[in-house]
Amino acid sequence: MAGPQRGKAAIRAWTRPAAEWQGPFDPRPTARNAMTDPTIDRHMKGFGEFVGYRVARWEPDLCAVAVAIEPRHVNIHDIVHGGVVTTIMDKAGGLCGLRREGEDGDGGRTSLTISMTVNFLASAGPGAVLTATARKRGGGKRIFFCSIEVTDEDGRLIALGDGAYKLREAKD
Repeated sequence: MAGPQRGKAAIRAWTRPAAEWQGPFDPRPTARNAMTDPTIDRHMKGFGEFVGYRVARWEPDLCAVAVAIEPRHVNIHDIVHGGVVTTIMDKAGGLCGLRREGEDGDGGRTSLTISMTVNFLASAGPGAVLTATARKRGGGKRIFFCSIEVTDEDGRLIALGDGAYKLREAKD
């Protein structure tokens, strides 16, 4: 079995159309392939397109968002900027509470970040693929809470965090 793609090979794999996208981002089987889910498109506009992250897995109470680290994502020390890590954590956290069992998509729901904590544990550089995985831990009708971890393609823990999000139901 070949090892994970790194460097330019990972970035080339990353830029393929979503229908062809396969790779080291989240090899675990899932109930749904989030990459082919049309409801993802509205969550990827603007800043998401600029950063270049992708939703790798999305199911009720769980979401994984991945980004292939390019030279534009690093700081003066040639390691990934903390804002990039925080961004994928926030996107995964905000999406993990939107899906419901038995629904196809997010039901038109969105979320707003109330608070988020991030603890950086390790660094990564260009060519790495980072995945933020968020799990909903609780909440009520309007607020939900999640825990988030970021790992690289080798499973090394990069960051940990917690988030609180306000749920916005679909407008009638």
